This record gives sequence, structure tokens and C-alpha cells, in this order.
Amino acid sequence: MTVKPAWARKSGRRRRREADTAPAGTAPAETTRSPWALSAADWRLLVITFVGGLGSIVAGAGIIGGAIAIARNATGGQGSWFLFTAVSVVLFVVMVRFFGPALWGVDHVSALVRLFVVVVAWIFVVASGVFIALGLLVLIGRAAGIK
Repeated sequence: MTVKPAWARKSGRRRRREADTAPAGTAPAETTRSPWALSAADWRLLVITFVGGLGSIVAGAGIIGGAIAIARNATGGQGSWFLFTAVSVVLFVVMVRFFGPALWGVDHVSALVRLFVVVVAWIFVVASGVFIALGLLVLIGRAAGIK
């Protein structure tokens, strides 16, 4: 007969048996708190998770809706949207190439310049991400026949 590994054994059986055989009138040694009783840190984490999830759903729906609206009203052919997506990717690569050293490892830059570069870099990252997503979704929509 083979023996189960430790992770596969029923570990709660011994504790349940000991709790069942405890003398009457004695309280259990360990009290468990309700899963609904949340501390301030738990509430904060719950709110951050909910708002972040809801925000990402709203942002995704906005990008998809914008791509559908652009695909329906676009007058250019497939080539213009391919060019738009390619330019967005090139802008992202340029941003990483030129703003990257200021973000990752250059120590002689002043704090104000570093803050400016970080803000501009994040604006470029978000804008290029939205442009790339819009361009790809419009290309997919136009290829699927959205009119």
C-alpha cells in the first residue's frame, strides 16, 4: 500500500476529532473571526481592487466602442489604419529609446527634470497604448466587415 504525500492528507481530521472529544463547558482554544469582519487595511484593499477592476472594464469598453465608431466612420482604406498603427508603435519605441535612460539609471539629472520626463513618458505610454489598441481594433473591425 502506498502512503499519500503530506500535501494530500486530510489534516483537519485530527483537529475536528479533538474538538469533538473536548469536555463539555470548555471553550475552544482558538477563536476564529468572521470572514465578513474586515479591518481598515482589508477595506482599503477591497476598494482599490474594485475601483481598479471597474476602471479597466470601462477603459476597455471605451477603446472598443471608439474603435467601432472610428471603423464605421472611416473613409480611408486599410493602408491608412495600418500606417496609423505602425506610427503608434514607432512612437512608443522612440519614447522608450530616448526617455528610457532618464528613467532607468541616469543619476546626474535634477529632480525637476526627472519628474518632467516621468510625466511625459507616462503620457506617451498611455497615448501610444490607446493608439495601438485603437489602430489594431479598427483594422480587425474593418477586416471583419464592420460598416
